[in-house]
Amino acid sequence: MIFNYGKEMHSIEALRFSLSLSTPYRIQPFRRLFILFFMSASLFAVQGGSEIQADLVLDLADIVGGGDGTGNGSNQGINMLNGNAQGTHTSSSFTPGNSYIASSNPFVDGVFTPDGGFGGTNSIQISSTGISVTGISDTNAQTWDHIWNGLNVFTNTGLIFDSIIGAHASKGITFDLDAIESANPGMSVSSYALVAANGNHVSANIDYYVFGDGALLNSVNVNGQEQTFDFGSNSIGSDTRFLTLVASSNGDHFGDWSNWINPTLTLQPVPEPSATVLFLTSVAGVVLRRRRSR
Repeated sequence: MIFNYGKEMHSIEALRFSLSLSTPYRIQPFRRLFILFFMSASLFAVQGGSEIQADLVLDLADIVGGGDGTGNGSNQGINMLNGNAQGTHTSSSFTPGNSYIASSNPFVDGVFTPDGGFGGTNSIQISSTGISVTGISDTNAQTWDHIWNGLNVFTNTGLIFDSIIGAHASKGITFDLDAIESANPGMSVSSYALVAANGNHVSANIDYYVFGDGALLNSVNVNGQEQTFDFGSNSIGSDTRFLTLVASSNGDHFGDWSNWINPTLTLQPVPEPSATVLFLTSVAGVVLRRRRSR
C-alpha cells in the first residue's frame, strides 16, 4: 500500500515512521493520527494479534515419567532417596524421614517423605529454597516404592483415569512452575486440576494436601477403598513458583495406596499489546515530540 501525502511512502516505511515517530513527511495532524492508528492495527495483525492462541494443558504424571507434560514420558518414576529418574519399582518400604531430596528432573524441584509428627507440629521442608510447612498429619515416616508415572508396584485400582501419579503414602513432590513456563515461552501457569484417589485396599486412609509456595491450597482426608475426591480446577497465582502435592498415611502406611488421578496444569498465553495500546503509545509519542519541538 502507498500513501501519497506530499511524498510517497511504502507501508514498511510508514511502519518505521509510526514507531520511530520521525516527522520528515508533511502530514496534517488529523491524517497523521489516522495513519498511526491504521499502522498500529496493521502491526497488530501482522504480528498475529488477531489469532487467539489456545491454552496448553500439561500432564503432571507425564512429567514424573520424565516427559514435558505432552505425553512423551515413560513408565518410570523419581527415586525417593536420590531424586533421580527411576526405571524399576522397589517392592519394599524405606524411611527417608523428612529429608528433602532435590530432583534431577528439570520440571521437578524435589521429593520427600513427610511426617507431620504429633499434632502436625513438625516443620517439613518442601522446596529446595527452604520453604517449610506444618499441619501435615502424623505418619510412621515410611513410604512404599518410588513416586511413579502410573500405579505403584503391587497396587491396583478399578478407577478409570487418563493418567495417574502413583504416590503410595507417604510421599510429597514439588513441581517447579518457573521451569515449566521457561520450557513453554509465551505461556503462564494459570490453574491446576487433580483428583485424590485411594487404591483398591480396604485399609486406605490418606490425607491429601496441595501447597503453592508453602501456602495450603487444598486438603482432604479420603477414607476407604477406591474412594476419591475431585479438587476440580483451581486458579494459581502467576507469581507462584512451586506446586507441591502430598499424600500422608495418617498413621501407619500399610494399605495406603494413594494416587493423584488426571493431574494437570493449564498454561495460558501471556497477553500481547493490543492495537489500541500501540495506537495510544504512538499518539503519546507524537504529542511529546510536538511539545519538545516548541
